[in-house]
Amino acid sequence: NPAVVASHLTLLGLWLVSQYVYLPYPIHLLTLVTAILYVASHQSLFLCPEVHDKLLKQQEEEDADNSTHSSMSVEPRETMRKEDAYQFPLVGSCALFGLYMAFKYLDKDL
Repeated sequence: NPAVVASHLTLLGLWLVSQYVYLPYPIHLLTLVTAILYVASHQSLFLCPEVHDKLLKQQEEEDADNSTHSSMSVEPRETMRKEDAYQFPLVGSCALFGLYMAFKYLDKDL
């Protein structure tokens, strides 16, 4: 996909250019976030069961054509369940509350 390649090149280009040239913060941030989200959304397609099944069928066909195993093996992927997503706010709240209590009651010299 040429757009994914362009997003990767944008990320690399932003990293290189920002080392030597001042880029305005809003432009840098919006471009960086857009490129990261685009790449990540396309990478997450490999977690879909339909895409995973298609890749497994493709690998089986390649294995049938070749007597040796292909270098790319497709393994089942672990995905997040709805129950896991429900726990995020609870765990995050507990972590933030713990940090708040630590900063409030522990000595600052630690």
